[in-house]
Amino acid sequence: MQEQQDTSSTKRKMGWIKYPLMILLLVAGTIIGFFIRDVLNPDKPLVCTSSQTTPSTNLSIATTSIDPSDMWKVAKFGGLFSYEYPAGWSVAELWQDDYSKNGVIIAIDRNPINTAPRGGPLATFTITILNGNFNPDEILAERLGEFNEENYTDITKETIKADIGEVVHYKGKVAGEMLKGESMESYYFTFNLHPNEPANQQVVVATLALQDDPQLSEMLRHIVLSFKDLGQ
Repeated sequence: MQEQQDTSSTKRKMGWIKYPLMILLLVAGTIIGFFIRDVLNPDKPLVCTSSQTTPSTNLSIATTSIDPSDMWKVAKFGGLFSYEYPAGWSVAELWQDDYSKNGVIIAIDRNPINTAPRGGPLATFTITILNGNFNPDEILAERLGEFNEENYTDITKETIKADIGEVVHYKGKVAGEMLKGESMESYYFTFNLHPNEPANQQVVVATLALQDDPQLSEMLRHIVLSFKDLGQ
């Protein structure tokens, strides 16, 4: 009788041991199954459980292609030459009394040109065209001489070899009490359209007055270098 009870007790103990062992085998089998699946299927995407992400090294750089014709329009001065001006801006030709001495002024501005008397420049850019004179070289030298240390301070001079010939660029600050320290810059050049006829040679002075703005300076340079002889 005692022997039967011992046998029964042993079986119950073996039964309790069997169930944890089965659970361990089941867990181990599951882990091994996942491992085999991932090894046999290497293309399966991995799931990242981290909240941090790694920045991409494939950076795309935005580039903008701007058609120059969208930024600039072409105007003609009689049948002599053409030049470019900013698209959307206003252009006016102002013929002054005794224009051979005072010149024709091409005014270029964001707004319609207003010729009423007022303070300040006539327009953002003014281009004076002097012709009809028999001494164009002297007139050019005279205009260049006006940009001197008596009238301006901090003067810089630049000579540009351009398609239209030699262009002189002066920049400085007004020296007088009125408008003292204001920025002034001008380009000076000639169109030697008719070497044997000085009266038909164009003396050109292009000016940006009272605006120290690098963007406007670049625009004025573009306008000057865009001059083309229509007779060529």
